[in-house]
Amino acid sequence: PQAFMDEMLSFLKGVGLPTTLAQLGVTEADRDDISAMVRKVCTKPNLVYNMPCEITPEILEKAIYEADRLGR
Repeated sequence: PQAFMDEMLSFLKGVGLPTTLAQLGVTEADRDDISAMVRKVCTKPNLVYNMPCEITPEILEKAIYEADRLGR
């Protein structure tokens, strides 16, 4: 829900944690690295398999960029 996202972003910003990829030092040039990372994370035996739903590399990569968008 949007209210939850707003609360989380407010908290993260309030304690000085990054809310965007840029604040983590990630640039457009790192997109290939992000793609490679999500493919690796989505292989067994990583913790992604403990999620209550299927997490694919495509879903995870989309979530990363959506979180970045919301953080901006």
